[in-house]
Amino acid sequence: MHLSGEQSGKNSAAAANVGTPAGAVTRPMTSIDAYLAGGGLGPPDIIKIDVEGYEGFVLRGAAEALAASPTLLFELHPELQANCGCDAGEVLDVVFARYRWVFLVDELNDVLRPCSRADLDKPGAIGLYRSDLVAIGRPEHLAAVRQWHDPS
Repeated sequence: MHLSGEQSGKNSAAAANVGTPAGAVTRPMTSIDAYLAGGGLGPPDIIKIDVEGYEGFVLRGAAEALAASPTLLFELHPELQANCGCDAGEVLDVVFARYRWVFLVDELNDVLRPCSRADLDKPGAIGLYRSDLVAIGRPEHLAAVRQWHDPS
């Protein structure tokens, strides 16, 4: 993991993603599926992914967990994903293949905006205050966020 000299939230698997570098460390990793299987744990209800560009690899290692349709909270930064060797399109392919409801978090207006794959492929769709996504696969989870859902 490459460390950022700017802030710990910018540490990444890719040196290009950290801004000002402050060294690197090696840490053991495992997949979500292996972690859940090793601990005898059931499927999760929610998975939050904040890995500065490594999202595609996390999703690859969560195939069994995703079968249970946990709600996903993740960031989409095409440049960061590309720097880690995983195209943002691959992340979206996995999400839209498995999830019925996908929302872009509109931080400036404090709402969840429904979005399609085509919406996210448009230039300028992802940017500052518009990079967090919520993917919901279960109706009861959709009901839990209804107060923030903007149907427009």
